[in-house]
Amino acid sequence: MKNPFTVLEACVDRRSGKRYRAAEIFDPAPSVTQAKRLVAAGCLAESAIEAAEKAEIEGAAVSRDQLNNDELFDRTVDELKKLADDEKIDLGEATKKADIVAAIRAARGVGA
Repeated sequence: MKNPFTVLEACVDRRSGKRYRAAEIFDPAPSVTQAKRLVAAGCLAESAIEAAEKAEIEGAAVSRDQLNNDELFDRTVDELKKLADDEKIDLGEATKKADIVAAIRAARGVGA
């Protein structure tokens, strides 16, 4: 079975700015919102949306303490947006707390 995150056409991960060429694996997995955008642009196969949803669900199974070492989840969405602005981090289409935290961590080079 082909990896659902195999890149079909060149694209950029908006979270990190990393560029991907065709046949490379988009890693880490995109958010569901980003996967939908990449599928619409022809960069990833339709199966990437379901795989991104599964990755988010599996990621949510990790304990809050493991996810929150940097205490980003203790902040409000507005506080996170201000932090991103202060650190000049492009949040792209992220509007949900989890997506904003992931974008900040990606920009900082910290695993999401």
